[in-house]
Amino acid sequence: MIPVIIIPILNRYDLLEQNFASMDYPVGEILVINNGKEKYETDRPNVRVLNLPSNLGMSGSWNLGIKLYPHEKYWMFSSADTHWLPGSMEKLHNESGSEYLVMTTEGWSAFSIGENIVKEVGLFDEYFYPIYYEDNDYYERVMRSSVKDGYKHGTIQVTAPHGASQTIHSDQKLLNRNHETFVKNGDYFRKKQSEDFKVMGTWNIDRRRDQEWLR
Repeated sequence: MIPVIIIPILNRYDLLEQNFASMDYPVGEILVINNGKEKYETDRPNVRVLNLPSNLGMSGSWNLGIKLYPHEKYWMFSSADTHWLPGSMEKLHNESGSEYLVMTTEGWSAFSIGENIVKEVGLFDEYFYPIYYEDNDYYERVMRSSVKDGYKHGTIQVTAPHGASQTIHSDQKLLNRNHETFVKNGDYFRKKQSEDFKVMGTWNIDRRRDQEWLR
């Protein structure tokens, strides 16, 4: 059984329902971190929903999922617009474990991360807000660590049948804001790159306010 799947979401709850419908392997608990303004509810018995008062962002949501389930050997993550192909969840579960960071064919849209990766590399950098480049940053930090051999990439097939990044492509306002925040996150990533990823940012109130999407 998969211990937990963590799914951050901002909009397109219809795609989340399709994600649920595509699941074909037992899961202990599904944690939905709802960062959007619309309240989300479900009667699915193994789904726990956190309706947040504001957008925690991708790094913050992933970190929160790890923090709320601190005793797991590994954590599985999924984007709301990911579709599980038959057998893909079981394959990802079988590949996962304490020592591994496992990507699917959709990369960071469906992946798992083991406890020993987190122990060595740490959590995701929340200065990347609300989304993009936090995954590039984590990969680079893993590749510079003693657990880099635990990285597995791209052999498990999942799909995004409606196209990737549906969160921003479903809302012109979010897409426009992303054009601005993406550039700033890229600048920060390149700054870390110039310092060989030896620095780790933290949540910052000015950054949080400046990068807001849902104003």
